[in-house]
Amino acid sequence: MAAGAQVPTRRTCHFRLRLGGICLYDHPFQALELEAVFDQANGASPPLRLDGVPPEIDGVRCTYRYNGEAGQSVARAPGWIRYVRRRYRRFYVEVSGSFADYLRRHNTKSRNTQGRKVRHFMRLSGREDCLREFKEPGEMEEFHRLACEVSRRSYQGRVLRAGIPETAGYRDELVSQARQEGVRGYILMYGDMPAAYGLCRKRGGVLTYEKTGFDPALAPLHPGSVLLYLLLERTFRCGDIRIFDFGPGEFEYKARMATGSVPCMDVYLFRRNLSNLLLTLTDFITSRTWGVIQRVLELLGIRAKLRGLIYRNL
Repeated sequence: MAAGAQVPTRRTCHFRLRLGGICLYDHPFQALELEAVFDQANGASPPLRLDGVPPEIDGVRCTYRYNGEAGQSVARAPGWIRYVRRRYRRFYVEVSGSFADYLRRHNTKSRNTQGRKVRHFMRLSGREDCLREFKEPGEMEEFHRLACEVSRRSYQGRVLRAGIPETAGYRDELVSQARQEGVRGYILMYGDMPAAYGLCRKRGGVLTYEKTGFDPALAPLHPGSVLLYLLLERTFRCGDIRIFDFGPGEFEYKARMATGSVPCMDVYLFRRNLSNLLLTLTDFITSRTWGVIQRVLELLGIRAKLRGLIYRNL
């Protein structure tokens, strides 16, 4: 399998069936993962060769730029099921110049508001070195332990089931990737207590914000926003990152903090069998049904209120 200069990463992926933000079913599988959003020519989809995929690999997950190509969401390839799960805009920050230069791209009110949040958090936490970075293999065990403390309390972990897996296998995977300089972990400390975590994957000069979560008890202090602000500040200082990638999903805070975006698509390829066909068709139907429900709630003017009510009580 090839795609320009990118080399697929072998890892355990999770295909989660969701209704809205609620996880209905989690399907872990051994996968080859290919991220080619920031490494391919504009409008060029990477060629996929599946004849050389090892038999123990259950599927392939690819993310690459969307060039407007048409085609079915669920289609057949020789021996495989090809599923285009979503098309969306991928937001990013071009890391050039200084962090102060980056901040000046935002309006004065936004800069001042974010700065006040950070200073307020630091003052109440009693420390200025709130952000801890973990990138060496010997540091990953401690990062995993601290991140799990936050994750099991966070909305991402409790409801979305998208937190940090607490297994020894996942911890060992982080250690292995750190040996290849492929992962960085960040913990925001509130005093001596972890308040939020961020997990980033590093591919060349691209740092992707893959997982994050915060302690809901500290929500009034905006730990998620403070973590991201300090993480970006450190990224501008480190000198080896050219793109900070916000990862999948179109959220208002990403659009507000980004310096640009590219259209992209997530494509899954599963070995062709009945269980994988049912999995992809169920996800396709569920996501389309939720899309209709969202449009109806929007027309009734109650979507935001209902979402807030559900999230507060989960």
